[in-house]
Amino acid sequence: MNKEIYEKVVEGLKNEFNRDDIDEKTRFVEDLQADSVRLLEIVMDVEEEFDIELDDEKLSELKNVEDVVNEIERAQGK
Repeated sequence: MNKEIYEKVVEGLKNEFNRDDIDEKTRFVEDLQADSVRLLEIVMDVEEEFDIELDDEKLSELKNVEDVVNEIERAQGK
């Protein structure tokens, strides 16, 4: 897992959810109580921050922070 990407994602989520207990295993729905609208906002923020476009078909598979970091790496070709 790319440390720089991970740190940016975690920092953004900490600010968004006003929590300090976010790590790679933090789940969006179960741990952060994010609904579908909030999840879409997170995806849009990630796409803007990293200047990428995530595969719409994979969005439903993004369950935790690690999934998002891995998908960013894939989209960047890393």
